[in-house]
Amino acid sequence: YGCGDIANDGVHHIDLARWGLGVGLPNAVSGSGGQLFYDDDHETPDTQIITYEYDECYLAYEMRLWTDYTIEGLHNGVVFYGDKGTLDVSGQGCYVTLIGEERKELAPAGRNRIVGNFVESVQANDPGRLLAPIEEGIISSALCHMGNIVTRVGRRVVVDAATSGFKDDEAANALVKREYRKGYELPEIG
Repeated sequence: YGCGDIANDGVHHIDLARWGLGVGLPNAVSGSGGQLFYDDDHETPDTQIITYEYDECYLAYEMRLWTDYTIEGLHNGVVFYGDKGTLDVSGQGCYVTLIGEERKELAPAGRNRIVGNFVESVQANDPGRLLAPIEEGIISSALCHMGNIVTRVGRRVVVDAATSGFKDDEAANALVKREYRKGYELPEIG
């Protein structure tokens, strides 16, 4: 029941991009993808481009795991494009490149503080100490699932923020949750 790389490694990049842009659930999602590298029976894309539409910006996710070239010098990471240049954040560090200037390092590659912070918050029994609250993780995970859903239905969908589903779209909403085997059903909450 894997969700492909968008929900494996991609969720971390989508989460960081959402944080940097200050956005939650999108207004609409579009994209495409497929199995262009592996020749097996998996059902999730190994190549995918998804666009999340917001009032003030777009968040674009690109999965191109099987290439031997980089984009913006990154194998994976997040690049913010502004009117004065770019900011890129990855496992290689954090860099800013202003138009007409050399790339400058803002922060070196380093240890991920999120894991240690999570352990400390659990030990203190204090969710308020979390640097990455679980509610934000839920939104980022939902964007990953939405990306896979638009890939399956093959078209743009309009998001219903009240339900985390889709407006007037039975086919897309049918993919929001699965039917569980007898004896393994999840309880309805709400």
